[in-house]
Amino acid sequence: MRLDADAYAAIARFDATMQQLDVRYAMVGSVARHLYGEARFGYGDIDFVADLNDSHLEPLSKMFGRPANSILPSPLDSLCGWLSDEQIESERARCICQADYIWLSHLGRRRCIALHVYIAHNYPSRWVCLQRAQRYIVRPRSGVATYLPHVEDLMIGHIVWHLDYDRFQAARMRTEHFCKRHKLNIDYLIQRATRYGRMEGPHYRYDGIRPAKCRYQQAA
Repeated sequence: MRLDADAYAAIARFDATMQQLDVRYAMVGSVARHLYGEARFGYGDIDFVADLNDSHLEPLSKMFGRPANSILPSPLDSLCGWLSDEQIESERARCICQADYIWLSHLGRRRCIALHVYIAHNYPSRWVCLQRAQRYIVRPRSGVATYLPHVEDLMIGHIVWHLDYDRFQAARMRTEHFCKRHKLNIDYLIQRATRYGRMEGPHYRYDGIRPAKCRYQQAA
């Protein structure tokens, strides 16, 4: 897998945005594993974990030139159950506390790069990716940089993601190869990931909504 100029530009743009907003973040997913040397055939989007909150959504919408309610998974944001239509129009564009993730995108010269941003909230498997993240130069000649989790923390998050979908066994062979290459104890990682998964419960990536009361619901 090779990253093209549009992918580098998307990574640089996201990094600059997070620096401007003073938000902790780390790259995860297939591109992060690629940077750690995993051979891959391609990638559908670029994934990040970020410590975002409601105050960041409006600036993000301006920086990326998209309405705030299109950044959230707005058709399924669950606000209509306890807010009026008028309140939804004014409030849901700033509601991020129930969102499991947000979508951003970077329009490059040749294609659009999707940026899938998981919100840290109180998920241990996401915070672990932020705690030891280090600055990594993705493209030295142009200075493109990002934050990468420690390889052990990256794999814990990866395993929790697979456990959540009950398909870890299908990916175990590749995971074992990756862990062996980086001298990681896969049994230890699975043990930690399983504990985190039990603490977190299922994630809500299909509809993007966490089953938690947000501050707008509490105020309604």
